[in-house]
Amino acid sequence: NERPEMKRGTYITMPEWYNPDAGSGGYGFGDWPGQLAHNAYDYSKLEEYRGRLPGKDYLRDQQLEHMRMLARDYESEIMWCDIGGPNLTKEFAAEWYPFAESQGRQVVMNNRCGDLPQFDTPEYTRFSSIQSTKWETSEGIDPYCYAYNRDTKPEEFKSARTVLHSLVDIVSKNGNYLIGLGPTGDGDIIQPVVERMLDVGKWLKHSGECVYGTKYFFPGAEHGQLRFTQTETTFCIISFVRPEDGKLVVGRDVPILQGDKVSLLGGGKAGEDLKWRVDGGGQLVVDVPEKAIDKVDLAWAFKVEYDLPKRE
Repeated sequence: NERPEMKRGTYITMPEWYNPDAGSGGYGFGDWPGQLAHNAYDYSKLEEYRGRLPGKDYLRDQQLEHMRMLARDYESEIMWCDIGGPNLTKEFAAEWYPFAESQGRQVVMNNRCGDLPQFDTPEYTRFSSIQSTKWETSEGIDPYCYAYNRDTKPEEFKSARTVLHSLVDIVSKNGNYLIGLGPTGDGDIIQPVVERMLDVGKWLKHSGECVYGTKYFFPGAEHGQLRFTQTETTFCIISFVRPEDGKLVVGRDVPILQGDKVSLLGGGKAGEDLKWRVDGGGQLVVDVPEKAIDKVDLAWAFKVEYDLPKRE
């Protein structure tokens, strides 16, 4: 494995739109009735469901077996189910979790798999406040869909600023951000999307420590255009707007004590060990040289590094 830090995720749709075994087995529901599709040009005709093996129970012989195949043959670590509906997930989990543990691997399922999920999955939306349980929002960088859309103009894709602000906002509320880049039929990511991802990656390269491996700040994730994250030894203040007049002003209580150091990530030498104070109104004020501010774009991440000996 060339990238051991990357986890292998697999996608599975729990129902199948036109599988007649789902309907005949009594597993159809809503927009997924489990019946043959009608011909698009002659509604009186039904389309053949190719590859069907008659006499099979949809849940036990197809859905459950597909999940087993992804878990064992493809060594999935993230079982990302879609839509939901009838399932045998309890039975699957009773096999998969011990199997993964025996290999020293951690695995997770989302809430669309059914029982025993590890995270929730809002789609094209997000929670407005901290969630104590893990969650992951998904959306496309295309404004209309997850997939490649040839009609989308370059300027219509989400900007790097929008993508980054979404990421930081979601992480500050205990979530993950799953964004679809919509490759072409040849598997290429088109240039406007590549440019946006490279810009986001550039920011994460210098300020990612305020995103990766962080936890939410339980007194509150945000204050105006500021977002907060933390680790055991640091506290981060990420501003979505450029600090004005060479100052970052935080109008709420934050965990900073005398002896702690504040730096602007990505600000170079000028952004290190910044002067700070708490004014008479209880606001944290950080003095930031303009040349440090100018080195950063999209968002400004200030890291408070705790003076641990004084906190013990």
